[in-house]
Amino acid sequence: MGLSTNFLLAKRYLFSKKKEKFLSVTIRFACIGMIIGVATLIIVTSVMNGFQHEIVDKLSGINGHIVIKSDEGINRDRLNELTKKLHTIFDITKINPVLQQNALFANKNRFDGVITISSLNDNAFKIISGSKIKDSVGIGTFFAAKNNIRIGDKLTIISQKTIDSVVGELPVSKTFIVGYIFESGMYQYDSQMIVLPFEMSKKLFFLDGVTDIQIFIKNPMLVDNIKNKIYEFLSNDEFLFDWRGYNTNLLNAVKVEKNVMFLILMLIILVAGFNIITSMVMLVRDKVKDIAILKTVGFSNFSIMKIFFYCGSMIGLFGTFIGGVFGLLFSYYIDDIKSLLEKLLDMNLFPAEIYYLLELPSKVEVSEVVLIIVATLVVAFLSSIFPAVKAAKMKPLDILRYE
Repeated sequence: MGLSTNFLLAKRYLFSKKKEKFLSVTIRFACIGMIIGVATLIIVTSVMNGFQHEIVDKLSGINGHIVIKSDEGINRDRLNELTKKLHTIFDITKINPVLQQNALFANKNRFDGVITISSLNDNAFKIISGSKIKDSVGIGTFFAAKNNIRIGDKLTIISQKTIDSVVGELPVSKTFIVGYIFESGMYQYDSQMIVLPFEMSKKLFFLDGVTDIQIFIKNPMLVDNIKNKIYEFLSNDEFLFDWRGYNTNLLNAVKVEKNVMFLILMLIILVAGFNIITSMVMLVRDKVKDIAILKTVGFSNFSIMKIFFYCGSMIGLFGTFIGGVFGLLFSYYIDDIKSLLEKLLDMNLFPAEIYYLLELPSKVEVSEVVLIIVATLVVAFLSSIFPAVKAAKMKPLDILRYE
């Protein structure tokens, strides 16, 4: 029999309005299982990809993909020499010398540890209020909220350096005016970093030069190749870090969690596959008379097998398609959905202090979506084989004898 005949019969059996209600419900649940499994897999992998991408992007956006450090600091002459050599490497897109130090800040009888950073070039911080004025500092959104600091307020930075005085050694400190509030997208920076003017930072920490040279490259995945070229330019007291070392534990945790979640959620697909087997076995039992008639009029075992294989495959195809569409839409609009749910539930579903990011990230990888769809279809097709073979092995005389 032709493909069109087998397919039309499969479609008639699957969508017939006369079939039993229980069988209809079973087939619907099998399809819903496929939809939920595919959608959940796409959403979870997209969120995990988003986490990994955003963490790397935010960390490298502030720290650079590669950082040259020196225990003794990098003076201006050495900085100029290194900058010229680094510009000869084609893959380097930006070089940003910075002065970064740990310090204390004092404001209204409150003291806390902070990280100060000063850059010779534009930095990665987005100013959301105020502006850069002479000798002013910038603070993060969470730092401002936590310490109740506004633009125009004064705060004192206390250096680790000390000076001799008649009463002994005293820490060096300077009072600054808050000129602007920035947002980096990373909670740990927005809650504990202060941006100082470069020249003022040099005086506060008694440094002539920079502590770090941040290097940005075209492809962060090729960081090892670039590092090997940079090593040729370094002296004995200079060493390299790259973006993978900023939060190694966090990046590894995201990677492991993504793989584990993928395996766990594949169980939903397998359960949906068993649901297809159950619904198809019930369909075969419901159509025993039809099978006997079809075989009597000349349908081969292979044709019967194809009819019921098409039935199971259609459930898998329909569930995979709907689940894929739903999963992709949810992934693309996940932050809007999160915001809506937070308003409805009146609670914070994504605390920045726990997840380090201000927005719920999502990044759809086409290759992973294809892998999920292919894996789901394979499960659906394999699940359709057993009921189809069982239907094909039925003998007309045995069927009619017991009917």
